[in-house]
Amino acid sequence: MSECYGLSNFLQAYEKPLLALLTNIFNNIIIDLMKWVIALLSIIIMISGCAVPFQNAEALKRGEKEFISGYSPPTNLSIRINLGVTGSTDAGVGLDIPIIPGLLVNGFLFGRQKILSVGSNCPLNLLVSGAYGVILASENAPPYYQYNALLGFNSAVPGGLITIGAGRLQDPRYAYDFMNSDFRQEVYNHIFFGVTSGKFMIQGQCIIRDMEHSEQNIFNIGVGIRDVK
Repeated sequence: MSECYGLSNFLQAYEKPLLALLTNIFNNIIIDLMKWVIALLSIIIMISGCAVPFQNAEALKRGEKEFISGYSPPTNLSIRINLGVTGSTDAGVGLDIPIIPGLLVNGFLFGRQKILSVGSNCPLNLLVSGAYGVILASENAPPYYQYNALLGFNSAVPGGLITIGAGRLQDPRYAYDFMNSDFRQEVYNHIFFGVTSGKFMIQGQCIIRDMEHSEQNIFNIGVGIRDVK
């Protein structure tokens, strides 16, 4: 009985300090987890700021419709709808939607113009393209825009196309200042390379933020499905 009585006295004496210690440890764990979650979300925003362009270096026939749905890891979904206006001129709309709610959604208008075709059945195409849009639900974000030159090579595979593009890009999602909770107005050079085979697309993009410090540049890659009707 004396041993049980001694244990009971010990628990009564140290119950509050033990609870306080356990509570403190638990709170510190929660705080550390929250810090890691915030840091992870910040990284996700930075590396998934914008989708690859999902552009093909060919113009649609008059009245043709191009539907593209794509995914750029880790969080960005893209939807694009383009319409062939003249056979050499296309116009369309696009939407970049992050998988994680609350991140930045981008909506834009798109245009594409064929400049030159070389060879029979147009195996080589030169086009220019541009897009202009806004970051939705954000009043202080600068506009989104890009303009590019596109070079396309039709392959021997039916529906096969290689696209090489380069141009200028302003994407506020890559220029968010977390310290000041505001956007920096920055313009980047970017290059991209894509392959389309049938309905399948894969495209990579490099955002050139600093020519001298390559570690500040950003590379992302995306896969998509294209349907032309």
